[in-house]
Amino acid sequence: MNATIFKRTTQSFLFGSLFILTILFGCNIAQQDIYKGNFDAAITRLCKKLSKRPHNEDNILLLEKAFSNAMLIDLKRIDQLRSQNSAAGWVEINNIYQNIDIRQDQIRRVLPLHLDKAGRDCNIKFIDVNAQLASSGKKAAEFYYKEAKQLLANQNRLDARKAYADLVSLSNYSHDYTDVLQLKATAREEGINLVLFKMLNNSDAIMPSQLEKDLMTMTVNDMNEEWVVYHNKAVEDASYDYKIICRVQHMMVGPEQQNEKAYTDSKQVQDGWEYVLDSRGNVKKDSLGNDIKKPKMKTISCEVKEVHQFKQATMDGVLEFYSSNNNMLIKTMPIKADGVFDNSFAVARGDMNALSKDSKLKLDRKPMPFPSNADLMLQAGATFKTVLHKAMSDNRTLVRN
Repeated sequence: MNATIFKRTTQSFLFGSLFILTILFGCNIAQQDIYKGNFDAAITRLCKKLSKRPHNEDNILLLEKAFSNAMLIDLKRIDQLRSQNSAAGWVEINNIYQNIDIRQDQIRRVLPLHLDKAGRDCNIKFIDVNAQLASSGKKAAEFYYKEAKQLLANQNRLDARKAYADLVSLSNYSHDYTDVLQLKATAREEGINLVLFKMLNNSDAIMPSQLEKDLMTMTVNDMNEEWVVYHNKAVEDASYDYKIICRVQHMMVGPEQQNEKAYTDSKQVQDGWEYVLDSRGNVKKDSLGNDIKKPKMKTISCEVKEVHQFKQATMDGVLEFYSSNNNMLIKTMPIKADGVFDNSFAVARGDMNALSKDSKLKLDRKPMPFPSNADLMLQAGATFKTVLHKAMSDNRTLVRN
C-alpha cells in the first residue's frame, strides 16, 4: 500500500473512531444523569445533541425516559403539596409548574422526532401548564400578602425586612393588591436602621476652620446598605437606632527639625602613567624591548553635607458605637493619624567625580520650606478621615441588627 494512502486511511479511521467515541461518551453522560436522577440535566444534554443529529434513536429513547421520570416526580410532588393545603406550598407548586414549562419548551424546539426502527414518533406527552401557573401564582401571591401583613403586625425590625422580601416576591405573581406599594413603604421604614454619626472636638486645641469644615461634614452616604442608612446631621422627628461618635481628643504639631550630617566620598582615579622600574631603578622592558608603563592613580574626594527636614502633626481620638434604645456603649476603639513633612537634600564641596550614585541622587533634591501648622494639620485630618471611614466600615455589623 502506498504510504500516502496508508496515512490518509489511518487518519480517517482515527477521526471516525474519535467521533464515535465522542457520541458514545455523550450518551453515557446522559445515561449517568438519568441513573443519578438528574433528569433535567439529561434532557438539556440530549436536546442539544438531537438538535444536531435528530435521527439518533438512542438519544430519542433516552429523552423519553428522562422526560417521563421528571414529570412523574414533579406531578407526584404537586399532589403531595396540594394534599397538605399549605399556603407556603403554593409557592413551590408554582415553581414546579414554571420548571415544567421550561422543560417542555426546551423539548418543543427539537420536535418532531421519529423512531424509524419502531415505526413511531417520539412519545412525549406535554401538559398545559398555563391555567395551573395562573392558579398557583394567584395562591402564592395570596400567601405572600397574608404573611407580609402578619409580619408587619409584629412591629419587629427583622420581621419588617422579611415582610418587604415577601412583598417583592408577591409582585412576581400578581399585581391585584392595590396597597402593596404602601405596605412596602411601611416595611421599608420599619426595617431600616438609622445611624447618626457625630464628630466632636474634645481636644484643648482650636481646630483650623478648613479642617473643622472637612471633618464635621464628613460624608457617610457611601456607607449606606440595604437596611442601614447613615446621617451626619440629625433629621427632625427621626428616631435613630444607633449613634456613632468620633471624639477628637488631641491635635498636636511638633517643632520644625533640621538635622545635618557630613561625610566624605573618596575614589581612586587614574592620573596619567608611570614607568615600571626594576630593583636597580631602571625602566623595565617587555619582550619586544618596549618600556613598560602602568596607570598612575590618585585619590580624589568630595565633602557632602546632608540635611534632613522633619515636621509632624498628630491627631488622635476615640470612636464610640452606641445603641440608642438604651444609650449603651457597644464598642470603643482608638483612631490616630499623622501629617508628616519629611525632606532630605544635600550640598557638596570638592571634586564631584568622587561622589557615589547615592550622593548624586541626594544632590538632586532641594530644600523646601516647612509647611504651616494649619497645612500640616489638614494633612493629618485627611488621613484621619480615611482611617475613621475604614474603622466604621470594618464594624458595620454592629449597626445591622
